[in-house]
Amino acid sequence: MFVYIHGYGSNKNGRSGKVLKELLGARGEVLEPLGWDSNATYDEIYADLKSQILDLQIRTNDNLTLIGSSLGGYLSARFGMDLGLKSVLFNPS
Repeated sequence: MFVYIHGYGSNKNGRSGKVLKELLGARGEVLEPLGWDSNATYDEIYADLKSQILDLQIRTNDNLTLIGSSLGGYLSARFGMDLGLKSVLFNPS
């Protein structure tokens, strides 16, 4: 299962997430986009996303691969290191 973390100024239903979901879906893969509150502090964002990721791991019993864009890429890299998950990072520009 793939997990998408969007960048600042976007949301989990943004264009990048939709395109990724369509492309991965065509290959029989599942993409779960995660959202976060852009008004929250970094520590709050990190804690909220970590909770969502751990919940997904429990519910799906699946190996997760994180995909992140912009700030979501930074967060994906950090979760990759902290939680031992694979991560794919891209810059939307």
